Amino acid sequence: MKLIAHRGLINGPDSNLENLPGQILLSLQAGYDCEIDVRYINGKWMLGHDNPDFEVPFEFLKQSGLWIHAKNLEALYVLGADKSLNYFCIKKMILH
Repeated sequence: MKLIAHRGLINGPDSNLENLPGQILLSLQAGYDCEIDVRYINGKWMLGHDNPDFEVPFEFLKQSGLWIHAKNLEALYVLGADKSLNYFCIKKMILH
C-alpha cells in the first residue's frame, strides 16, 4: 500500500502548507509519496493548486515518490518529454 500526501499534507487540510516545497520534502522524508499541483508558465515550474504560488527548479520534480498533477497544457506537454516522471492531468483541464 502507498500512502500519498495530498499536496504534501499528512495531518489534514492546511491551505498555508499545501504545495509548499518544504512541506513536500517533509512528507517525502516521512516516507509518503506526494501528489503535487504543477504549472509551467513562461519557462518556470510553479507549484500551487489554484494559483502558481511557489517556483521550483525542474530537478525538484524528479524526486522519487512524486505524483505530478499537470495543471496546464504547457506543463503536460513538457512533462511528457521526460519518461522518468510520474505525472497525470484531469481531462476537464484539457477541455478549457
